Amino acid sequence: MNGAPSLRVALQTGASTVVYRIFAVGFAFASVCGGAMIGLQLRAGLLGEPEGTVMPFVPVAFLGASVFFHWLVWRDRASDVELSTSGLRVLRGKKELLAWEQIDGPHSALRENRNVVVTVNGRATAQQELVLRLRNGEARVLAVSTDPEEQRSFEVLLHNIQRACAPSVVSDEGPPEVLRCPSCGAPAPVALRPEVRCWRCDSVIVIHEPIQRRLAAATRADGERLALTRALNAALEQPEAAVANRYLLASVVSPYLVPVLGCAGAELLPAGASATMALISLSNLQFRRRAALPGLASVFAARPPEAPGAPLRCRSCAGPLPETPDALVGCPWCEADNVRALSLERPASLWAADQEALGSFLDRKAEAAWWPRAGVVLWGGLTLVGLVYALLPA
Repeated sequence: MNGAPSLRVALQTGASTVVYRIFAVGFAFASVCGGAMIGLQLRAGLLGEPEGTVMPFVPVAFLGASVFFHWLVWRDRASDVELSTSGLRVLRGKKELLAWEQIDGPHSALRENRNVVVTVNGRATAQQELVLRLRNGEARVLAVSTDPEEQRSFEVLLHNIQRACAPSVVSDEGPPEVLRCPSCGAPAPVALRPEVRCWRCDSVIVIHEPIQRRLAAATRADGERLALTRALNAALEQPEAAVANRYLLASVVSPYLVPVLGCAGAELLPAGASATMALISLSNLQFRRRAALPGLASVFAARPPEAPGAPLRCRSCAGPLPETPDALVGCPWCEADNVRALSLERPASLWAADQEALGSFLDRKAEAAWWPRAGVVLWGGLTLVGLVYALLPA
């Protein structure tokens, strides 16, 4: 990590659990209802001998399908990974810290499962696993996904893991117009002041007026820039995996509590059903909010510094970025927007990918979160109405 502070990155957003949860609960209720109907028919003698021996296995099959989809919900729940100078820690389960010396970077890989293919908008995507190989021969599956954006973030994460495990190599890459140290040739830290110190040899570097003007233009906070920064901050302030998984657990358990609530009083059923739908919408909202992180990490993240003390580098041209406390910074050399809060290297295979503007990306993610928000408001309101109805005197 080249001396950079620890960085938390979304490993799995948990979005795939939305569909699995529907099947898990649906098959469970189908199993209960089917078993009850077959029991009543057997008791009344309405099933013949062949049907009477076969039909009881139908609810069992539904129950098996429900258990399988509950397992998929558990497997694909949200998770984060923390990268630091010491190593890698998956923020799920034991949260064990794996030192970089323990990880076999060259043999860690992305594994594709062609037996599981999901088609969305006419595009087929095979399931992909991020497999971490340890030097003791153990292989660990860190994450599984069929979402293209999540898979791109897997590729970025794997690339950074392999770089962290490899010997550190300092490069002086960058566009030709980048200001460089006259003594050692390293890209100079850029700041809105007359001179700076070289991070490599501590020589004084004079920042001339034309470069200062470029820096001022890159860090200028006009109305459009402030709006984009606010949208980016909102996308970065997403729930941690542990928080999202608590909402997921509540949304999985709550449907099973509705019949229990109905036994306590039929007048409570509307409020219970609405509260369940509100919890499901709230859980979906957490995953929608987290869905922006893989795209930000795989496309818009600034490159990390080449060495401790060196500046962050532009995701597009690798030029040094200005020093600023803001999460968003423009490159003075190529004008590309960079997310400073996520400093990750991107593999060369992703540079050919079509890159939309940061503003368009954030708008698309915000629009996708609109429906869950509307669901929370709608079902939350109906829950209140149901409670008022239940508490009113008969």
